[in-house]
Amino acid sequence: MYTSYFAKYKGPNGYAITANTPVWAVRHKRYGLLAPTSELVWRYKNGDIAEAQYEEQYFKILLDRGITPQQVLQDIGNEAVLLCFEKTGSFCHRHLAAAWLRKGGIEISEIE
Repeated sequence: MYTSYFAKYKGPNGYAITANTPVWAVRHKRYGLLAPTSELVWRYKNGDIAEAQYEEQYFKILLDRGITPQQVLQDIGNEAVLLCFEKTGSFCHRHLAAAWLRKGGIEISEIE
């Protein structure tokens, strides 16, 4: 499995894992179970919460949804590319999702 961002990845295996998917990204499938809530995104972008709080709340969202890394792999497959808006190296939930998947035994890396 892989991660990247909308502006970079144009291939056929993209899965938007964002709270809102832009119209220009409709060529990608959507996998909402890994998306943060819109409220969480806005609270972070408005400076109401720090990265550590965002991370804690994002992992709680995944826990509350009752999903497992194995379910994600079964749902979208090993060649899936998880996509969001942020460039490589920026703080974002796709890196948190990747860490969560790795912890669950799934191999995942950023497309360079």
